[in-house]
Amino acid sequence: FVLLVIFITNNSQKEIALNMSDWNSTDSNVNEINYQNYWATTNHNFCKAENGYFFMGERCNSLCYWDSKSKKAMLLCGKPDCLHDNDKCNAYLGKGDYLPFTLYYYDHFLYALKMGSSGNAVLVQISEDGTSRKEICELLPAYRSNNIDLSFHDGKVYAYSHVMETRASEKTNTEYDALILCADLSTGKVETAHTYRGLNAVI
Repeated sequence: FVLLVIFITNNSQKEIALNMSDWNSTDSNVNEINYQNYWATTNHNFCKAENGYFFMGERCNSLCYWDSKSKKAMLLCGKPDCLHDNDKCNAYLGKGDYLPFTLYYYDHFLYALKMGSSGNAVLVQISEDGTSRKEICELLPAYRSNNIDLSFHDGKVYAYSHVMETRASEKTNTEYDALILCADLSTGKVETAHTYRGLNAVI
């Protein structure tokens, strides 16, 4: 297929047609679907899975699932007589415990961000049926909003903040270190994938 790219520079625009068939690779590592591209998607309240969609319910305090076959939505909890209002419920996310609009799906697991005691966001791995949760690692400072974005690839998650640190420090015209963190989903090891320093720097 052909991808049309439009560049806008100095009030002028230029269109370039790219033949994507020329980009096909015989490298199995390239063609293998081992990533979930969520780059630069704010307000991420839902995510696509193999047979439906997962999403955060009203006020982002519960996990829900929409089945593409039955066309029905349901809470991610199969416990009988569950009131879905406490931590014993598989779908319950608490009242402000998890950051809103931070739900992701990768390699048969859900991932969400919750507030850590240090002020950093904690990456939580959740099973598809909601029955198990595991804290993977701490990431970037969280401001009780969706300031952190995630992108998954090859068993790793890449995290960056699209909000300047001025939101927390209220200092303007100051140099900051903007960075992208890389965390291994199996070990929880966190490394810096990229960093740069600049005036009010932000990714």
